[in-house]
Amino acid sequence: MEKCKSCDLKVSSKDKGIQCEICQGWWHCRCININEEAYEILNLEKIYWFCSACNSGIGRILPTVTKLELKQNKLEEEMKIITVDVSDMKSKNEETGNEQ
Repeated sequence: MEKCKSCDLKVSSKDKGIQCEICQGWWHCRCININEEAYEILNLEKIYWFCSACNSGIGRILPTVTKLELKQNKLEEEMKIITVDVSDMKSKNEETGNEQ
């Protein structure tokens, strides 16, 4: 395992440690004041946890990711239409070429 980003000591498998979903850093629960009950809930419920540094920026990141996802979906739909149009044009071109 890695070192705790708070105390710089190793976070071993026997320690109660938690990993930030964004930066992938590890913290001892005792170093960030997460009690045993909260630790168990985080593990059992598969709840995402963000360190304080990442948490402050996540409010700006999530709306941007959502907008990017919408744009990506729109582009994929447009590409499907273009692909069909190109295929149709190729077929018509081949038909025209065969008729001459």
